[in-house]
Amino acid sequence: MIPLRPLALGCLLSLCAVPPGPAHGAGRFWPVGDRGVTLDEAVSGVRRRGRVLSADTVQEDGRPVHRIRILTNEGRVRRLRVDGRTGRPFRRRRR
Repeated sequence: MIPLRPLALGCLLSLCAVPPGPAHGAGRFWPVGDRGVTLDEAVSGVRRRGRVLSADTVQEDGRPVHRIRILTNEGRVRRLRVDGRTGRPFRRRRR
């Protein structure tokens, strides 16, 4: 017979060692690995917001930034900027 107390304790400790994933709606469109986010992944992440019109990657302050233009379902053109390292969208710029 297998002793259940050490087995249960081992399972509990192994669950504590796994870091939690990002919370739903934490600002990321998709999971990000060590390599960051490719332009294709960024486009796939925003495609649900509308039809993608154009997309490119530029360097801003030494980091990759994906610029994506979409036509929303409401008929408006939106310009989105996604951080190529973290996968998080940038906030809108004030004009």
